[in-house]
Amino acid sequence: MFCQLLVSVLLLAPSPSLVEDKIDGKLLIGKWEAEKPPEGVEKAVVEYMKDGKLAVEVEAQGQKHKFEGTYKLEGDKLNVKIDINGTEQEQKRIIAKLTDTELVTTDDEKMERKYKKVK
Repeated sequence: MFCQLLVSVLLLAPSPSLVEDKIDGKLLIGKWEAEKPPEGVEKAVVEYMKDGKLAVEVEAQGQKHKFEGTYKLEGDKLNVKIDINGTEQEQKRIIAKLTDTELVTTDDEKMERKYKKVK
């Protein structure tokens, strides 16, 4: 349950009003670290791969957790499916800002998350 909540909080979801231009999907490829992880989480990294696969690494309460999944980018909408201990969780997000170094997202409740590109 903790892992499911944690991944749910970490995944990206932005607001359409913040979108400046068409989203360049190539910029999404790579590892993104949460600038301010949720409470109880020391580090959170999301990796988007070219083949539509996704990996999430979380360090919380002194333990490392890894999850895998898939994503599909359609315009500014990011549809994510993650396997959490054998249960698939689906989330739909909108990318608010995406540059070569910064990713900003919000969820349905307009909670903003900022990520920086990991080198």
